[in-house]
Amino acid sequence: MKKEITTIEYCAGFIDGEGYIGILKAKYKWKGIDYGYRYFIPVISVGSTYKPIIEVLNKTLKESVEKQQVYNKFGNRKLAYRWVQKGNKSVKKVLDLVKSDLIIKKELANLVYKCCITKSKKEKEKLYLKCRKLNKRGLAETE
Repeated sequence: MKKEITTIEYCAGFIDGEGYIGILKAKYKWKGIDYGYRYFIPVISVGSTYKPIIEVLNKTLKESVEKQQVYNKFGNRKLAYRWVQKGNKSVKKVLDLVKSDLIIKKELANLVYKCCITKSKKEKEKLYLKCRKLNKRGLAETE
C-alpha cells in the first residue's frame, strides 16, 4: 500500500533538496560605528524559479517571499523567488513542523534548533562553527 505524502513532508523535501539551513553571524553597527558585538541569526531558505513551490511553502509553513533577479551582462537569467525564515521564533516554528521529515539536512536542522533555544553566546558560537563545517561546499566534514 502506497503512503500518501502530506504537504509538510513535501515542504520538508524542498527544504532538504533545494534549501539552506544555517546560522548567520552578524555584527552590531550603528551610524557606521562597529561595536563588535556579535549575534547569531538562525535561517531557513528555499530558492526557485518556479513560483508554485514557494507558494506551497508560504501556505503550509509561513508567509515570506522575496523576488530576486541575479544580474548578468547577457540578460538571460530568470526571475527567482526565495522563501526565507529568520530569527529564533520563526525558524523554531518551521523546524518543529519539518525536522522529523528531513533526511539530508537533519543534522543541520538539529544544530539550528539548538541555536534557537539556547541563550549562551558561547554555545551559539560553537553551533555556528559546526553549521559552517556542514554547509561547506564539497564533502562535508563531520565528527
